[in-house]
Amino acid sequence: MMSMNATAINNLPASVFADVLKKDILDVIDTNYVIVPREVYESLAEDYMDRTMEREAAKRLAASDGKTYTEQEMMAILGVTEKDIEAAGDVEIE
Repeated sequence: MMSMNATAINNLPASVFADVLKKDILDVIDTNYVIVPREVYESLAEDYMDRTMEREAAKRLAASDGKTYTEQEMMAILGVTEKDIEAAGDVEIE
């Protein structure tokens, strides 16, 4: 499994940045660090979270003996109405 760790730049020796302006991705030799542009990091982090959520969904589906619910069924079970959702404002629900 891929592990994503971050460290403060000021914890790395200045010598590791010698080529950072010349390359888009820099393997910081002998430090176990890779420097990547923010867009690349964010894309990797998003992909990692998507795969983690997919694994969790598959695990839950397997544990449910294949029984699934539609959004409308879950709303009825939980007693949530469309009006409740509209009143919640602009939130992201996953």
